[in-house]
Amino acid sequence: MLLACSGVEAAADHHHLKRALQIARCLPQQVREVTSTGETSVYEVECREGAGRVLTLVCTQARCLVDDHGRHANEEDEP
Repeated sequence: MLLACSGVEAAADHHHLKRALQIARCLPQQVREVTSTGETSVYEVECREGAGRVLTLVCTQARCLVDDHGRHANEEDEP
């Protein structure tokens, strides 16, 4: 299931998602719910700053964990 909505709408009703985006320093341009099973949801978030910066967040009712694809790509380039 793909659900596309503005970042404000998705973040407003999910406190942990909003907090994880703040910690990752991401102002969401677009938030898509990729999948949702039981108490776990997976989101892809396109950030406004940084061309092409996309985060994947795995959220439960207790918290959200962030995977910053751009950060991993930059780490591979460093010696």
